[in-house]
Amino acid sequence: MLGSLSSQPGGSAASGGAFEVAGSADGRFVFVSLEHAGKVAAFDLRTALGEGFGAGSLVGTIALGTAPVGLAKSRHSLRLVPSSPRRDE
Repeated sequence: MLGSLSSQPGGSAASGGAFEVAGSADGRFVFVSLEHAGKVAAFDLRTALGEGFGAGSLVGTIALGTAPVGLAKSRHSLRLVPSSPRRDE
């Protein structure tokens, strides 16, 4: 285990129902699907390993509008594809 994320209501951008994790091809970043927040968060892995997964290691978030639960990488790891059990209506 590399670290943990809190999923407490009203938490930081790093919370929101962390569900699945995928690493970048170069090992610099970790992407976390945040089901309840409807986002994917990007973390600097080196910083997260030293300081923990939180505001200091958070690079940013990508708003998706649906509940992302799965993360898949494309064949050559150039793209990250989120999946959701719900449709955006």
